[in-house]
Amino acid sequence: RGLVFDSLDRLWIATEKGLCIRQNGGYLKVSGLQDVFIQSLYLDKRQRLWVGLTDGVAFIDNIYRPDKMKGTRLELPTPVKAADHLITSFCDDDMGNVWMASFVSGLYLYNGSTISNVTAAYHLQTRSISEIVIAKDHTLYIGTLDGIYVVNPETVIHEKISEEEGLNSNLVYSLLLTDDDKTLWAG
Repeated sequence: RGLVFDSLDRLWIATEKGLCIRQNGGYLKVSGLQDVFIQSLYLDKRQRLWVGLTDGVAFIDNIYRPDKMKGTRLELPTPVKAADHLITSFCDDDMGNVWMASFVSGLYLYNGSTISNVTAAYHLQTRSISEIVIAKDHTLYIGTLDGIYVVNPETVIHEKISEEEGLNSNLVYSLLLTDDDKTLWAG
């Protein structure tokens, strides 16, 4: 989750001391994000690089134009300590919505202007979310320490997959959709 390739084959690397880019055989530190612990990275459909921090989230526009690259830090609306935000995973849909998973604070939705915590609205029984992926039909697959939640964000209808339904363990740290969204791998 801490590595992302962009369309120029540059590798963006999340580290405990900031963000850097591997390009042309060398490494470049990204200004403004030095000495910051970065947990996760995600390149969305609009080519914004999302950066999961231990205390929140930021995104970077214009990643293909270093002279115009601009970072925007977003405040997360949960009344917990900033360090409890720990963003672990991102996904986005065709409408420009971006979902963010927090290992402590649950599931967030950014609709382009505001961020909301949708953990309760999506009937998730845990706030410990490690991974989220989205299918082409907009179904969200949410990996948690309580199993996998399958949520339709439009109808908020959900189901839970746990050890009772056949998982080896309820502790789900990673998810991968393959075969044109027909196979979900969990680890």
